[in-house]
Amino acid sequence: MVNLHPFQNRRIELDLTYEQVAKRSDCSASTVHRWLTGQSEMSIRDVVALAHALRISFPEVVENLKNSVEGRAIAAEYRREQRDRNGTIRTRSSADGRCCVDEYRKARASA
Repeated sequence: MVNLHPFQNRRIELDLTYEQVAKRSDCSASTVHRWLTGQSEMSIRDVVALAHALRISFPEVVENLKNSVEGRAIAAEYRREQRDRNGTIRTRSSADGRCCVDEYRKARASA
């Protein structure tokens, strides 16, 4: 479940209407309203699009999603990208984690 308060607070902080957020996230204003009032569940793609529209950083999105399965997968992928920038895999558990995330990404791409 996504904690909607950071998204709603950021929308208010930026002084954006639902229509403006919708235009930035390429969806309808009613959809944004349903997301931000909790009337509709958001997919991971929706969360990322909304975060992008509201200029919320990726680490903040990951923190927001950390209690969901998708959030843990995104966090693992983020850590993987950070690790790739800083060097190679150092342990077997890191390699296993990378394999798990790769499988998750393949499954999401084919869905």
